[in-house]
Amino acid sequence: MKKIFGFIIARLGACLWEKGGFWNESNRYEDLTVFGKLGYNLFIKGLHIAGVEPEDLEVMFADL
Repeated sequence: MKKIFGFIIARLGACLWEKGGFWNESNRYEDLTVFGKLGYNLFIKGLHIAGVEPEDLEVMFADL
């Protein structure tokens, strides 16, 4: 159950992060809007709750 809630929080954070400037050319945290920063932090927190580290995502999506 904890994993499900973590992924829901991460998904909501990813949506906010994308709307808040994820696709900007600079790819810097400082260039994100308030919603982008909030989304990024929710995304990371949701993954942490679900038991997934951001480094694990890099490994999973490295082949794409």
